[in-house]
Amino acid sequence: MSLAQKYDLEQHKICQSIGDEQTVVEAGLGNVATLLIFLRLMSDQKILPTTTLIVTDELLKRDKRTSLFSVNEKVNARQLLNLMLATSEPIVALAICQMVREQTARKMSSWYRSLPGYESLKGALANQTGRVRQTVKQTYSGQDLITLGILLSNLPPEDLDLLHQTDVVQHEKYFYASTMLVKKGQLLGGYFWGQNGDSAIAFDRRYLYVVLGATSSYDREVVLAQLVHQKTTALQNGDSDYATPQLAVTAKEPTIAIIGDVYPGEFYTARRQKRNRWDPLVTQGYNYTFEKLQSYLQQTDLNIFNMESALVDDLKDSRLWKLKKFVLGSQPQPTLAAFKQANLNVALMANNHGADYEESGLRESVKYLDQAKMTHIGVGRDIDEATVPLRIKTGQGTLTVFNGYWYNDRNYRQLNVYPLIDKWGVAPITGILLAKIKKERQDHPQNLIVVSPHWGVDFRDVTTKQRRLAKQLVAAGADMIVGHGAHALQGIEMLDGHPVIYGLGNAFFNSDGEFATYPTALPYGGFWEIHLGKQTVGCTLQFIRTNNQVTKFQPNWVTAADFEQIIQGLIQKKSDLSGWNINREDQSLQFNLGR
Repeated sequence: MSLAQKYDLEQHKICQSIGDEQTVVEAGLGNVATLLIFLRLMSDQKILPTTTLIVTDELLKRDKRTSLFSVNEKVNARQLLNLMLATSEPIVALAICQMVREQTARKMSSWYRSLPGYESLKGALANQTGRVRQTVKQTYSGQDLITLGILLSNLPPEDLDLLHQTDVVQHEKYFYASTMLVKKGQLLGGYFWGQNGDSAIAFDRRYLYVVLGATSSYDREVVLAQLVHQKTTALQNGDSDYATPQLAVTAKEPTIAIIGDVYPGEFYTARRQKRNRWDPLVTQGYNYTFEKLQSYLQQTDLNIFNMESALVDDLKDSRLWKLKKFVLGSQPQPTLAAFKQANLNVALMANNHGADYEESGLRESVKYLDQAKMTHIGVGRDIDEATVPLRIKTGQGTLTVFNGYWYNDRNYRQLNVYPLIDKWGVAPITGILLAKIKKERQDHPQNLIVVSPHWGVDFRDVTTKQRRLAKQLVAAGADMIVGHGAHALQGIEMLDGHPVIYGLGNAFFNSDGEFATYPTALPYGGFWEIHLGKQTVGCTLQFIRTNNQVTKFQPNWVTAADFEQIIQGLIQKKSDLSGWNINREDQSLQFNLGR
């Protein structure tokens, strides 16, 4: 459960609410109260910005997990405040409490009792950090956050302005501000904390905003932006303002294929040209890479692929050249012409390169795809549109395909990858996407739900985060998960009877490849086929050779020896193949999913 509310500080009433008003978080608010007391004492000049604390060994022993401070280090009040806003670390709250005790000769608990409304809050003030205690149960509600938010709003403007978020450096480690909404001018300031950043108290000139129970810091940002822009659609419940696009496949018993990463390779072409090396795009053109698998692609009724680049006219025009090692763009006309000739039909755009040319590149990509009449998902002008799925109607039922890219803070804060309420981006795998999967399962229980996530670490095995996300996707309602992103085959498994292909590897991706650097990576790709029948859904995983140093940039089917290497490699990567038919004659893995 989660709740977000907008409170009018002039009218003294809640004017907008999103979520469940019965939401309660099982944690304390000592950290918020500590921050409030600290700001009040600074306002009264009982503590100055330059007031110094000497960090003691006794203080550090109270939180042995931290490396924020060292013994005998001198820290001033302003640095403590900024660290509290950026990190919300318990050790910072404890350091603030020590400074308050030294400067006022009063314990923080005594200051808590002086707060207006203390009686209603004391159940959440069992400690000074808000940390969960096994021995003392603490909870807080939306009303508790509003109470503390009003107290914060009563600070003089110059003191309330101290809640303006800023990045902080401590011990040569860089900490980003805990929200981007202040930098973007949508909020004036606030405090953001909790498990996965699930809670917030924030302000603009007239309104107080509170959030609790959000599934992630990103989902918290989205719902805050909803309140700021007065958007009422319950995205957190899976609702949408956009119609779900539909595609019809007329074959009687169709075969739909999902393939991995596709990129013509202009970035790598430029590198090869500088080194006077042979390059397939320059000498052979855009169709060359598809030639050996062209007949297969033509026979498949629908080919869904991960489009791992932006379609832009100016490949040099990106701010991210200064921030990323690889910025992948493609020339729109020859790229789309080759895709069309190869019978690639549906572009999945939620990946780490779709937004390499930021919002303008996303708009340009969508424009060219629309002009070419090529279906696309995973991108949008806001978070709602970006997370809209595709429904594929067939004579044997409907597939609903979702596409998302796993979330990380750098992509949000530095690289501008993900959308908000008023900003283009590619779909992240967070609570909003999960809510839409859940709603699709509830509203259309007969549909086959396929989730195709872009995730993983290049040339590495399946990560713990991938496995955790896979469980969340299946719990939300996914029938199968077909992932990509690591540029090499990753392991497979069954989750509660649902096949999970963690990484299909490359399909037609014209880099030089790094398999020599990563000897345990499997230099192959997978084509995941879905065969829709009346009684069952047949699934086949075909394999191709994708090491460009071997294939000369023309992927082709694996040999019998390759297939044995793949099977042994999957087993070594702890894949459970017990429920699969290992077809050595066709060099494929097969699985039937009941309907």
